[in-house]
Amino acid sequence: ESIRETHSGVPYAKIVWFKGAIPRHSFCMWLSFHKAHLTLDKLQNIGIVQNSQCSFSCGHVETMDHLFFECPFTKSVWRKVLELNNCPIPADCNWDSIASWALGRTKGRQFHRWMRRIGLAASLYHCWRERNNRIFRQVVTSP
Repeated sequence: ESIRETHSGVPYAKIVWFKGAIPRHSFCMWLSFHKAHLTLDKLQNIGIVQNSQCSFSCGHVETMDHLFFECPFTKSVWRKVLELNNCPIPADCNWDSIASWALGRTKGRQFHRWMRRIGLAASLYHCWRERNNRIFRQVVTSP
């Protein structure tokens, strides 16, 4: 213990890792907090892909903010999830604003806060999964 470095946890730990969370969803949300999803813009920058156009065929470059919050397909998913959780739809919908919102409105043991964590994690995961299905399996589903 004397050589082990001690430090406080990251502020989002209880939002990502909580009782009742689905591990795949939590991992996807952890990637989001680290901005570590390998989106097409990142893959193009390192020379792995030639095209960085959004896989939802909206004509924009696939960045993390675009993929999860600005794309018409995923924006419709967010609207539904936010409405189900009685949350106003933020005017500024990007990862930084959603992360800030989550830090303030999803911590705690109340059921509605738990539902917000579940909704956030599930939305991120299923949007990422749909994106991957479109790219790697050529399978398309509707929101």
